[in-house]
Amino acid sequence: MVRILDLYCGMGGLSLGFALALEGAQISGLDIDEDAVATYNLNLGRFGCRAEKRDVLAWEPSGEFDVVVGGSPCQPFSHANVSKIGETHPLYPTFPRFFDIVLALKPAAFLLENVKGLLRRRFEPILRKQVERVAGEYVIRNVVLNAVNYGVPQRRERLIVVGVRKDTASAGFRFPEPTHGEEPLIRLDGRVVHRWVTLREAIGDIAALPDPEGKKLVQTNPRHGKPADLDKPSRTIKVDGRGGDFCFDTILIPFLDAKGELAAIPYTRFQEKHKPLEPNAPSSAVIGNIAKSSRYALIPIAASDEVLEGGFSPLYLSRNRRPEWDEPSYTVLASARHEPLHPASEPMVKVDRDRWRFAGGGVVYRRLSVRECLRVQSFPDWWRFPSGVSTTKKYRLVGEAVPPILAYRLAVALARALGLSTREPPREEEWQLPYFRRAFADYVGDLA
Repeated sequence: MVRILDLYCGMGGLSLGFALALEGAQISGLDIDEDAVATYNLNLGRFGCRAEKRDVLAWEPSGEFDVVVGGSPCQPFSHANVSKIGETHPLYPTFPRFFDIVLALKPAAFLLENVKGLLRRRFEPILRKQVERVAGEYVIRNVVLNAVNYGVPQRRERLIVVGVRKDTASAGFRFPEPTHGEEPLIRLDGRVVHRWVTLREAIGDIAALPDPEGKKLVQTNPRHGKPADLDKPSRTIKVDGRGGDFCFDTILIPFLDAKGELAAIPYTRFQEKHKPLEPNAPSSAVIGNIAKSSRYALIPIAASDEVLEGGFSPLYLSRNRRPEWDEPSYTVLASARHEPLHPASEPMVKVDRDRWRFAGGGVVYRRLSVRECLRVQSFPDWWRFPSGVSTTKKYRLVGEAVPPILAYRLAVALARALGLSTREPPREEEWQLPYFRRAFADYVGDLA
């Protein structure tokens, strides 16, 4: 039996990977978020994992653990932050607290996951200071890994810091070698690198965007479960009867602009702060409602600007891109406003740094659904959320999680250094992913 403590466990991406990788893993999680803990226990209880709602900053370390893992909140070191950063951020204390607990519990090994921004010049001294606190007792390794190189259908770079206690290190820890790449190849040592898993393989079997022509879309309010008026904008559409997990944005509100021509604007989350737009509203009302919006919002050009073929004003998007079907996804983010777009969305043209314009005049726009984001993050299809968790919160929980497939590979590498028993090869019935054989092609063979 191996005892694992998962700090800031979220909904359990790291715990799932470790549970599926290590024989006899007994995993305990701590998180301050009630929805995260409820989601964790709903899904990971089948493996004997258990999370508690605790403020890790106030928790008094106790118990015996062989391994401590965790992904402390990344906001203090994120590129997205422009004001409070580093040690000035309210969540900064969660970072040194991880090392406080390692020093208190003295596990055989620890693993920390965070954004690669911690290696930036302004933050690297913060990381070095904490690592030096434990360097006397642990052999420390750190690297930036991209999940796409390990069978996850998503470009997602994260810093991984691993420490193995010096009196337990035998063969020494080595980070897992990449199993996937942009092109398949055979290395000189004979090891096969398989092609990246694509979005088509990850989500191609999930219902496509409904055709709004001649079809009555079924809209629901995810908080109340009541039918909504189709003439009013709604954030979600139930496409296949399987509940809010599968809802996505697709409504574009039509209106006549100042020239009397048809235009459209997506109804996005930030508009909840303003009066909802009405059909046939003049474009001046649209600009007035959203011109001061977040830089992540979809923004129409002014009515005096060009109107594209098809009668729709160009729409601009910041910090988001539309991946192609036969590519991996871009990073799934925790913000519900700017998840990666679905590949069926209109093509986009880059107009400036972090600014993209829809190239066509169509009205097909939507972000990836929560269920699609789960697939892209490599969570199994049996993963569910407790009732009452909002769609926005689901996006956040999924976006903050560590991809379980990457966690599995890190757990196997750590087990080899510690002499622990692993559950290899991975078991398809446990993962329940349509791209299982492609993700674990190094174990089961590549059929693609």
